[in-house]
Amino acid sequence: MQSILPRCVVDVFDFISFFRNPTRHRIAKLERLYAPHACYVYQDMEYEVFLQTPYWLELSDIVKQRDGYRCVNCKSSRRLQVHHKTYEFRGWDHRHLYTLITLCDNCHNRVHGITSRIRL
Repeated sequence: MQSILPRCVVDVFDFISFFRNPTRHRIAKLERLYAPHACYVYQDMEYEVFLQTPYWLELSDIVKQRDGYRCVNCKSSRRLQVHHKTYEFRGWDHRHLYTLITLCDNCHNRVHGITSRIRL
């Protein structure tokens, strides 16, 4: 009976921590599903293809959730994108969330120096 009790206590704390910090569990799931072998593949993949992978789609949603589904610059909630501050950790982004931020389309274009055209 004593050997079962500590495991039950750990399970309860893990269950409670899931509700306190669901992002941590989503990151752990990414780690289990895609790391380590797939992360090396992502590093060599074309960037546009990488952005369509299930890994990136899940990770970008985690970042948007962390940022409250708002642009960190102007607080807009429309046309959100996740911006890489650096591409150094591509494929290992789940371990370096501080390098990712949520930006709206306009702010993201400004960061990259792209001017938007005015539609008439």
